[in-house]
Amino acid sequence: MQEVKYLDPVQRLYCALLNTADAVLLAATDTEMCDKTCADLVRDALFQAVWIGRKESKGSRLTVIASAGPGTDGLADFECGYTQPTPCLPVAVRAWECQQLVYSNDELEDQKQAPWFDFLERNQWRAVLSVPVWRSGVCWAVISFVFAQTDMFDEQSIGLCRRVANLLGHSLDKFDSQKRLQLRQAEEAWLARHDPLTALPNRLALDEYLPQALARAKQNGTTLALGMLDLDDFKSVNDGFGHKAGDCLLKEFSQRLKKSLRQADYVARLGGDEFVVVLENLDSLLSVSQVMQVLDSLHVAVETPFKFGEHASAMVGMTLGLALYPVDGEELDTLLRRADAAMYQSKQNKSNRKNWWSLASSCMPLQIEEAFQQASFEAYGLEAQDLLTRAKTFLLRIRQNFIDSFYEKLAKIDEAREILATLSDDEKEHLKQKQADHLDFLLDPKTKQSDILQRASKLGVIHALCGISPSLLSESYSIYRRLLIDSLDKALLRAYDRYHILLTTEVRLQDDKGAQLKAAQIIEQNYFSVLFDRVPITG
Repeated sequence: MQEVKYLDPVQRLYCALLNTADAVLLAATDTEMCDKTCADLVRDALFQAVWIGRKESKGSRLTVIASAGPGTDGLADFECGYTQPTPCLPVAVRAWECQQLVYSNDELEDQKQAPWFDFLERNQWRAVLSVPVWRSGVCWAVISFVFAQTDMFDEQSIGLCRRVANLLGHSLDKFDSQKRLQLRQAEEAWLARHDPLTALPNRLALDEYLPQALARAKQNGTTLALGMLDLDDFKSVNDGFGHKAGDCLLKEFSQRLKKSLRQADYVARLGGDEFVVVLENLDSLLSVSQVMQVLDSLHVAVETPFKFGEHASAMVGMTLGLALYPVDGEELDTLLRRADAAMYQSKQNKSNRKNWWSLASSCMPLQIEEAFQQASFEAYGLEAQDLLTRAKTFLLRIRQNFIDSFYEKLAKIDEAREILATLSDDEKEHLKQKQADHLDFLLDPKTKQSDILQRASKLGVIHALCGISPSLLSESYSIYRRLLIDSLDKALLRAYDRYHILLTTEVRLQDDKGAQLKAAQIIEQNYFSVLFDRVPITG
């Protein structure tokens, strides 16, 4: 590039054109593109000055966008107060006014009587050419080329200057297209990750956010609170005022939620009146008290009636189930399900609960007796049959995992280990298959209570004759129940379904175990009656 200044003007113009192409291709912004174009065209001492200007409004003077070379710092004075007839106006102004290429091979001569003659003479602006730069189909600016010598513009040099302007305009168009594409991509990315009604983040955004939030909590040693939130009595709003009013309520409620949360917190809408709240940066030692403070401010969102016009308004409440990392689990799926279960239990007890929120850690697993007491649910009824039908794939999927875990835990019990030690590997596999078949039978939607009682009576006799004690049998059922709860806790099921699957299973297992224990007791009593010559007992 050091030899460029020794070439003839036309060759140097070609080099300038190539430099300009590089400048516009490497520029990151339109301002940088214009600055580099002017600087590169002046750098090789071909042009005395190059500048780009445009009018911001009708009647205003040209505003300099970019410039390089002697005199360009005084362009503001040069452009002041021109009131001469059109032929006497500077080349750049005429090019802008007529939106065509205009040049003068001796601008000093043409502007002898102009008030800016001294400026042109002082800076040796002799031959000047200005050509419009077209951007998005309109004249966006004019670029002016200035020589220090006269008669520099011929057909070739004029053509090359026009090509520079065209190149700049084309590059600006391409830059605009890329910006529009980036903007459109950003808009589509936003729409894909936000709920169209409330503008809150949606499930996709939540799925992307939660792993990062959990990673921050693990890295910083802080507690993360994850809450499942559901509105109370929202259905009555839709039924009484219409879905349009319901939508208005959801939008207003969402805005209130955002205002009541801390800057570090996050809220997303899953759909309907279901939301997820994430509280970050909680002190591990003070997490519960910090959560209580946030929840107090959060409840403000429903303390004011929601208005649907001048005379219509409605009140709703809300229920929140909250799970804390790492107290309630270390995996997102576990935290979400436990928060969902806590919310469900709190909603079930809405009439007599103390708080509108419930911590997962305070929701103890239901004991068998509690299940019976709370159940208005028939474990062999139509609803249970429908539930077991819908959950069949899930139950089959966890069955084998349960069987393997079940026998691992069973082998740690001395009495069971002694019995299992008497079996060959093939016999153990056969036993596992029988156990799997029995579980399928217990949870088959078509299985009736009488079927379970009948089969359990036979199994009770077999187990008693094999030396399986009532305590071992009870412990086996406890192992199954604990593993089932753990599997349900990790299942992609609603809290309602998980609860009623557990309840259905509990009832059927109790029937099965009770009948087996009764049959075993009869066998034991008959055994002793034979020993002591008593009358055998029958069922």
